[in-house]
Amino acid sequence: MNQSAAVQYNEDGLRSPEAVEDLLLRLDRSMEGLLEILEEETGLLRNGKLRLAGDLQPRKTEAAEEYSQLMHVAKENLVAIGNLAPNLAQRVKDKHAMFRDVLRINLSALAIAREVSEDIVRTVAKTVGAPQGPRTYGPGAAEPSAGGSLNGISFNQTL
Repeated sequence: MNQSAAVQYNEDGLRSPEAVEDLLLRLDRSMEGLLEILEEETGLLRNGKLRLAGDLQPRKTEAAEEYSQLMHVAKENLVAIGNLAPNLAQRVKDKHAMFRDVLRINLSALAIAREVSEDIVRTVAKTVGAPQGPRTYGPGAAEPSAGGSLNGISFNQTL
């Protein structure tokens, strides 16, 4: 939804059942599209596919903006919506309750992924920056080489 469509709804004041129905159906479609993206993102996060989940961000942002604009218009016209399309309004309200549950699950998955990522980064940083432990004399009573920080990391990309 573009900004002019939101303004058009506001200026019209949703005075007809058709305008209310149009708004609610657009809100329903918008919520459905955002739900699909959130469920896809949650699935990718649960499977450890963080990069693919991150690739969904532009679509998710666009869908969230559209949903937010339509919700704003709906909130400004609650009385008209309740009077002109009560059954459709209830259906959208029920779906919105389900939407909140899916959103909670998604936010939880995002928080867990963030915590795991931060823990991995902290562990790697600590390991790379830590001096090597004490060494005893090696074979043939040779002195160990000078200790220090690790000089690099390797990644197993076959995982």
